[in-house]
Amino acid sequence: MTTLTDKIQLGIITGLQKEAACLRASARRARPHRPMIFAAAGQSERAAEAAERMLDDGASGLVSFGIAGGLDPSLGPGVVVIATQIIGPGANPIDCHDGWITRLLEAGVGFDSGPVLGSDDPIMTTKRKASLYREHGCLAVDMESHAVAAVAQRAGVPFIAVRAVGDPADRSIPRAALAGLAPNGRTRALPVLAALLRRPKDLPTLLRLARDTNAALAALRKVAGLGLVDLLADS
Repeated sequence: MTTLTDKIQLGIITGLQKEAACLRASARRARPHRPMIFAAAGQSERAAEAAERMLDDGASGLVSFGIAGGLDPSLGPGVVVIATQIIGPGANPIDCHDGWITRLLEAGVGFDSGPVLGSDDPIMTTKRKASLYREHGCLAVDMESHAVAAVAQRAGVPFIAVRAVGDPADRSIPRAALAGLAPNGRTRALPVLAALLRRPKDLPTLLRLARDTNAALAALRKVAGLGLVDLLADS
């Protein structure tokens, strides 16, 4: 089992290429231990496969990094959550690495810490968010962390999830927003516009989601600027 007494080679899984881009500059400075980064496009199976490949290529610690949906009603857009535990669908909770949690919180990386929920499908409505919060008490939900955490647990390597709230608990996600996500984690404008032509009433909600997402991305860039990669990689 890898411990934090060694230099950690990080494997970092995001959902979007925009989330991965938040790490690029700090990753380039992290020589000679640049992290491996992969955008899984919100697909848990792809996230798990990427994590497995990273371990095969020498990764000794795994990280889930990106935007999450808010479940705790007190958390607004851009709030950064450090996961203490991942609760996946139909699986036992997986604890995140205590040493990493402490290190990140002491460095001021996270606003709050607590359990994060993993889901294989997008959580679109405020009603479902409220139901999941009552059931699990998790701060946020995303679609990669549970898959990566399971791979880390099987391999016996440290794992942590760092997530910024994009859509808060009181926001629903319009279907048009999903239309723009490509399999490689990039976002495309034309499919979103086509979806809006079919449902123009989604435009105000979509614009609000864009503002909230930008707040989350700004928070992730700030986290990267605080030296996330070095904080996790250095013993």
